[in-house]
Amino acid sequence: MKENNKNSYIELLNTNNPIIIKETLKKIQIDGDIDIIPSLFELLVKYKNEEIGDTTLNILKDIKLSKFKNYILNNINNPKYSKIKTNLLSICWESSIDFSDNLNIFAEIIIEDDFINSFEAYTIIKNLNYDSNIDSTKEVIEYFKSNIQSINSQKKELIYDLIKFLEKQIDIQI
Repeated sequence: MKENNKNSYIELLNTNNPIIIKETLKKIQIDGDIDIIPSLFELLVKYKNEEIGDTTLNILKDIKLSKFKNYILNNINNPKYSKIKTNLLSICWESSIDFSDNLNIFAEIIIEDDFINSFEAYTIIKNLNYDSNIDSTKEVIEYFKSNIQSINSQKKELIYDLIKFLEKQIDIQI
């Protein structure tokens, strides 16, 4: 994408006109580039329009670049994006990007965040690839076990289930 196009897309996304934003999102879906991601995140934070939000999320879910993985991971706990954290977590499990090297990040979200974000992180963990992560998997099991007593009952069920699930993943690999 040319620099001019990127800048014009960013300008168009910053308008307050839903029709222009929707048209711009359609164009981005066809020929967007990774540098526009911060503007898409801002759009999710700014707009309450369901159609704009869904289109933006679908664009983000379709990105398969490792650079995008790093962008999500670097911003998932950013207070600036706290309003869309649940959306960012859903992108992690709905995209085809491999987050298996980041098991600990999602484990921390389960312990630290509210139930909705914890459930999203739970879903991510259940869908990860466990082919080569025995050590990190063992660390996360221990992390869960050492924090289980301080967790509310709703999240305890998730954690107990994940402990069993992760132990089974280790048994499969050994």
